Amino acid sequence: MARCSRAAVGPATVVHRRAGTGWPLTGTGTSGIWRLAGGPAERAAGDGPSPFEHAGPGVPGAWCVPSRPVGNFRSAPRARTAGTAVPSRRDVGRRTVCAEGVDVGVADRGVAGASRVRGEQEATVDDQDRIRLTGAVRELAPELARRAEEIEAARELPVDLLDRLRAAGCFRMFVPRSHGGYDADPHTGLTVLEALARADGSTGWTVMIGAETPHLLAMLSRDQFDKLYAHGPDVVVAGGFAPQGRAELADGGFQVTGRWAFASGSRHADWIFGNCVLTGDGQPLPGPAGQPVEVRSMLLPAGQVTVADTWHALGLRGTGSHDVRADWVYCPVERSFDLFAGVPCVPGPGFVAPLAQFVLHLGAVAVGIAQGALDDTVALLDGDRRRLYARQPLADSPAFRERLGRADLHVRATRALLRSLADDLFRAAHDGGPVALAGLQPRISASLPWVTEIATAAVDACYRAAGGGAARDSSPVQRRFRDIHTFSQHAAAAEGWLGNNGSQLLGRPVELAY
Repeated sequence: MARCSRAAVGPATVVHRRAGTGWPLTGTGTSGIWRLAGGPAERAAGDGPSPFEHAGPGVPGAWCVPSRPVGNFRSAPRARTAGTAVPSRRDVGRRTVCAEGVDVGVADRGVAGASRVRGEQEATVDDQDRIRLTGAVRELAPELARRAEEIEAARELPVDLLDRLRAAGCFRMFVPRSHGGYDADPHTGLTVLEALARADGSTGWTVMIGAETPHLLAMLSRDQFDKLYAHGPDVVVAGGFAPQGRAELADGGFQVTGRWAFASGSRHADWIFGNCVLTGDGQPLPGPAGQPVEVRSMLLPAGQVTVADTWHALGLRGTGSHDVRADWVYCPVERSFDLFAGVPCVPGPGFVAPLAQFVLHLGAVAVGIAQGALDDTVALLDGDRRRLYARQPLADSPAFRERLGRADLHVRATRALLRSLADDLFRAAHDGGPVALAGLQPRISASLPWVTEIATAAVDACYRAAGGGAARDSSPVQRRFRDIHTFSQHAAAAEGWLGNNGSQLLGRPVELAY
């Protein structure tokens, strides 16, 4: 069988054609615009009206397109029904909860950013929804802290806690209100994620991953986005960013095989995505713009993917970050997307630069872990606790007070930076334009390794102060220590991102940034 080929047709058009199939894969190479004619954006007769208002970019029937050519395909009609939505595994209603506990109130909105930006942010989420969300998180936090050992032992969140987090609205907080979500402003999102991680790092991480779902699904066409949320707002996606899979061209889509590591929350996810190298007859397809291979993410129903029990780790043990495996699973082209260069089909500042927002949300989890370590340390030193051979209680030691005071200010500085950058991103997304966004993204990507470094230093100070008891598995300070050091291994927290910010300050090209 002939291999797929890529050939120039005129100055701007690129054509993929597979011998024997009769379906050309077309697009415009220089403009970066590819259309899926006859595909999901052009509603077939009898489909009925969309349950949601199409307010996305582009004209009716036009597929939302990435900023560079990625080979979205023109396919002949198939008998297979593609893109069928599945309901969220647990459809739970909303509820209003107010109780005492961890402060996640509206008043705590950071110190950076002008009041105008703050007012615009608050306009994106209904006050009642914000009170419901933050109140429910406040109520849950003490129980999360009490059950942290249970969460670690299970290596995932217990079902009853997942149900309560869904009921609280944690997994729908960034979903558009048009689709039943809260459309939470940046500060509310950061506050919720920090509060959950402050109670338990694994819970904060798991919710953060699940709450990013609408940003991922927005890389699909608006038609597909609407279908996936047709049964409720609490849809959860898990998967892997690294291109550890292969997507072989098939009739109207791809046959997907691969194994992706670190798929947090995969056991309770509704859908699994995996980044794949595109292949034809087993050979990688050349990528656009001189890239060596073409890469694209595939969205698969969770029931068609195998979760391999592999998550045995130093920290963040309760995140269920297992490997996931697909063995020649069919994925229609309309459920594939460009993870890094796609353009969201959902309008609004909350969906501009989704990976930059993901970085800020990661940072909020790190800050929450560090704040939790400070809380645990202060509680541990209540009374006359002293180190062996020490002449005075640890709380009376000037050296310890200095270290604790410094750690507290460091954590506050990381929180302030994230909120300041969230304000900057919201402002740029709202009225700054592409140039402002491009200038901001290197700084945002550089913020996470700095936040991680400072948060880790604060946790380390708490761990040293806690003495020999912190070496025990039962110590909450030890758990914070393991969690933050596991967090620090994430690729987005690598020190190399700091160089991008330096390059921008020097007026040099920025090689890679979210």
